[in-house]
Amino acid sequence: NHLIDAGDFKSAVDAGQVAQLAIPTNPEVLDALGRALEESGDHLQAISTFNRIAAVLPGSPGPQLRLAVVHKRAGNVAEWAASLKKAFEIAPQSPEVHRQLVAFSRVTRDPRIALAAAKELQKTRPTKASGYTLEGGIEASRKNWPAALAAYRQALVKDDRPARAAVSVYMAYGAIGKPAESERFAGEWLKGHPADVAFLGHLGSVAMARKDFAGSERWYSELVKIDAGNV
Repeated sequence: NHLIDAGDFKSAVDAGQVAQLAIPTNPEVLDALGRALEESGDHLQAISTFNRIAAVLPGSPGPQLRLAVVHKRAGNVAEWAASLKKAFEIAPQSPEVHRQLVAFSRVTRDPRIALAAAKELQKTRPTKASGYTLEGGIEASRKNWPAALAAYRQALVKDDRPARAAVSVYMAYGAIGKPAESERFAGEWLKGHPADVAFLGHLGSVAMARKDFAGSERWYSELVKIDAGNV
């Protein structure tokens, strides 16, 4: 790991191979070796190594996510998609799996796999927000803001609403080009949720970006009243 961090990938591969000979099925050793091989440009050996971890840890999404990254770097789109599908099957609620599904949609400009995963989550966990936040992220990544807004608004009313769900709705309104709707939503949301520090912080950041320093100060002051220790 030290050699990878230092950028000495050849030496990292050598160290990883020695360690792997000593402890052949240790997942941490295999993971370090796989990353060293990946960084050195040996994608075939990296894929082989991560497949060995997947065999040792069949219930973990980690090896499949590693494989997805290598396939992405190697330009293997079909294999990249297959690894993400396997990772989703293993851990359908994983935020990292969702992040990589959104990235796949954005890079390939093909949202079908990611949207299918989002719809599956919505079907199997209808009271949870995760399927709707995933759909919102996918649609936002392809700048389909009306669809993103609709999905984020669904997430907003679920019983495990994410901390930044209101922020996502506010941003989507702005991206659509409806600033008045954004501000109306902000007022309504804060009336019902005056202690939403994530939302207050976002409003402060937006105001500062607009050089509305008085407005920014007002929002940050409200936040500090609620959370005095917020750096």
